[in-house]
Amino acid sequence: MDRMMELWKTQEGTLHRLETPEPGCWVRLTDPDEKELAWVKETFGIPGKDLEGPMDLQETPGARVTDESAQILLDVPALSQGVDGGFQAIPLGLVVKKDVVVTVSSRKNTVLDALTAGKGPVPDTASPVEFVNGVLAAVARNYQDDLRKLDARRQEVETRAGEQVAKQDLITLHNVETSLIWFGCSLKANVKALEQLRDQLSSSEFCQEQETLEEAAGEMNQAAAMTDMYREIASATRGLVADLADNRLNNVMKFLTSMTLVLAVPTIVSGFYGMNVNEDSIPLADLTHSFLVVVVLTLVLTVLVIVVLKKKKML
Repeated sequence: MDRMMELWKTQEGTLHRLETPEPGCWVRLTDPDEKELAWVKETFGIPGKDLEGPMDLQETPGARVTDESAQILLDVPALSQGVDGGFQAIPLGLVVKKDVVVTVSSRKNTVLDALTAGKGPVPDTASPVEFVNGVLAAVARNYQDDLRKLDARRQEVETRAGEQVAKQDLITLHNVETSLIWFGCSLKANVKALEQLRDQLSSSEFCQEQETLEEAAGEMNQAAAMTDMYREIASATRGLVADLADNRLNNVMKFLTSMTLVLAVPTIVSGFYGMNVNEDSIPLADLTHSFLVVVVLTLVLTVLVIVVLKKKKML
């Protein structure tokens, strides 16, 4: 079960778990219940709508800055529930005050898991805006990592396409393209949210931190460009797979048609000899080995048909 509330604080360059809140801490809420939300509201004076918004999976990214706080909502990558190997984007809310940062999400995500596990740079929770900037950069890097994973799966399908395309390969390509669509829409919305944040910071007491967002915005734009590129490549791969499947089907139909023509030769010959007519009117009927002669002639005709079909590249 993902539901939890954790308190963290940066000490000597690493994040440490806290039992009680302290100035300069990070409160991580994952699928919080009403009791946890009420505690955060009362303890840190954060409006309920800022905490409840990220719980709605349909909530769109955006930013709002006041004299006392900043609220940012971004889409972050997460594994799709019920889909084999696919990705989707879920909302992650960040509420920044002078002495605390609160993050809210409906599910666990690898972005915050990596921070608490000490993977990658650890931002200082004592500087809330610096910490948020670190989270934003981590979100962009996470998108880029997941994009590379998706492209690796696409390359696996492309490698097998020359041999045989299985049903699972088609499902994999569908999941890759669906994930890239999620990522593309979410990253563009994230870039707009960061632009809103940057514009609003210039008129607030957080204005001195405005420049620290440039690096995160740059990485987010890079991830958006990567998504567009990978989506075009995935579309080309899907076209390749479709063309190969059509070509294989055409080859099978051509082979079956040719085999029908080949098998028609002995059928036609035997049909003539199976007619209820006077045996004197049947060719070769008076020969001692007439049956053998007819069989040999049938084989010769069949071979001739095969040779003609091969020359026309129908076999």
